[in-house]
This record gives sequence, structure tokens and C-alpha cells, in this order.
Amino acid sequence: MGSSKGHWMEPEGIDIQFDCPTLKCDEIIDVAAERAYYDISAENESDMAGYSKVNVTCVGCKREFTIEGHAHGAGTTYSVTDYPGVEVSIV
Repeated sequence: MGSSKGHWMEPEGIDIQFDCPTLKCDEIIDVAAERAYYDISAENESDMAGYSKVNVTCVGCKREFTIEGHAHGAGTTYSVTDYPGVEVSIV
């Protein structure tokens, strides 16, 4: 019988993707990001918000981008730092 102990102890990630924002780069960047969690057990609402951050490098243009995750009462959003117009999709 197999053991699942190691599996539940690993942090759960989330797969996200976005179009590389570099001009003339047509790559779609796929990354497994750390999930941002909303902590409903916190005493103050301001302490409930979760945050995650991961750096990823585009294989096409070799530029590095920072992806930030923000979890709040209305849901979780992911964005590319310094590129507010880039849509990040959860896949």
C-alpha cells in the first residue's frame, strides 16, 4: 500500500499562465505558483489577506518577471509586477 504522507505535507501550488509582455516575444509563460491563501481564522480582517510571490523567466526572451498572488475576501488574483495590463489566467 502506498503512502500519501509526503503528498499532503507539500505546499499546494496553482498553475497560472500569461502572454509574455515583451514586445516581439510570442511566448506563453506557464508557471506553478505558490497559492495565496485567505486566512479566515485570523482575528483581524486585515490579517486574513494572503500573499504569494514567484519569479519566472521567459524561455523566449530570457526576461524575468515577478508574479504576485493576492487572496482576499472576494477571491484570489494573480498579476505580473510592473505590467498591470497583462492578464494572468489560472489553468
